[in-house]
Amino acid sequence: MLGLPAQKIVQGAKQGKAVYNNLDSQSKTAVNIATAVGALGALFVGYKLVSGVGDILKTATGQKWNEERKEEESEDRANLTDHLKDEQEKASLTDDEAKNVAAALYNGFLNTQPEWSENLWDEGTDETAVYNALKVLKNRADWLLVSIKYGMPRRRNLASELLYELSSGSEQQKARDILSKINVKI
Repeated sequence: MLGLPAQKIVQGAKQGKAVYNNLDSQSKTAVNIATAVGALGALFVGYKLVSGVGDILKTATGQKWNEERKEEESEDRANLTDHLKDEQEKASLTDDEAKNVAAALYNGFLNTQPEWSENLWDEGTDETAVYNALKVLKNRADWLLVSIKYGMPRRRNLASELLYELSSGSEQQKARDILSKINVKI
């Protein structure tokens, strides 16, 4: 047995059908078009709501930030790779050596920060480790190769990371002096 609200809905639907059947063909066409447009509008609004929730979840989980970082990193790597191809001198470092230098720089930027907390806080910079890693570079091609291997782990490329982490003018100048010997300017 149907409850009171359900009975009213059924009764309303029957009355609506009767009114629709009494319409002329032009009015029925208008009602059909309006119904179709309304249904499409409802589907579109539903789609936007669902996709909006997905974007909110991506933002809340950090997935959107990571996707944007990866896209920026990809563009930066392509640019650096083009410069490396145009470089007259060849890199003196192997890919593995360049990865090791990049890792040493990254660890120097993080200092004693535990691996599990790398995105939570920054305990400072081990400037000596950073300078020692930079001194390994023998030419501009080495710098480019290490920059490619470094990527953008914290959404900054290697040059930006150096300027960010070496906050005092004297620290930055020391890095600039080391890099100027291989014709690199930051």
